Amino acid sequence: MSGSQDFGSEPLLLIRDRIVPRNPLYIQSTNTLWKYVRSGLYTAAEVRVDLVDLQALPLIVVSKSELMLEAFNISLNYRISAYDTSYVALSQEVNAPLLTLDNKLVKALATPPFNVLCFANFSLPSV
Repeated sequence: MSGSQDFGSEPLLLIRDRIVPRNPLYIQSTNTLWKYVRSGLYTAAEVRVDLVDLQALPLIVVSKSELMLEAFNISLNYRISAYDTSYVALSQEVNAPLLTLDNKLVKALATPPFNVLCFANFSLPSV
């Protein structure tokens, strides 16, 4: 069986009775750059170059399935969406601060063991 199913807001592909979700990083990046082109702030040629550059970055892409239990626990305890807490769980997993412009999230998780910082107030440490 092949085809596409929509479970909530996240489309899934069904290929030979297997569910194949997409990784949102690359699609969200592409969609954001497409919006810049539509608004006249960027050219299609610039986007093509940037997408090739994005593909070349040495990114570590982590499956959210690895984080779902911890994200669920944080969501229950702090009444925050599992979508947001999946990023919090990832920041804990890799021992790195989570930078966000979501002040509500920053305030809700202002105490250890969380390291959620407002991107607007963040500066890179000097080397």
